[in-house]
Amino acid sequence: MDLSALLEAEPVDLKQIEAKVREIERLRADLRFARIRAIEQGKGQLSAEQRERLQSLLSGSRYPRPRSGAYRQTRGEP
Repeated sequence: MDLSALLEAEPVDLKQIEAKVREIERLRADLRFARIRAIEQGKGQLSAEQRERLQSLLSGSRYPRPRSGAYRQTRGEP
């Protein structure tokens, strides 16, 4: 069951909602770490010029986070 369905239930089951929120956040953290790992592994394969270009693409923080809602927008979700 997805989070929105849990939130629409009457009465709401806070234990189920808490478990779902924790699951969602664990998956987000796993995805973020996988992205960081992929970038770090890829760096070892790049030439100095390519690393500089990558750095300019990643400008700002060390590993910028994707825009909030970007995933939902690509899937057509609100």
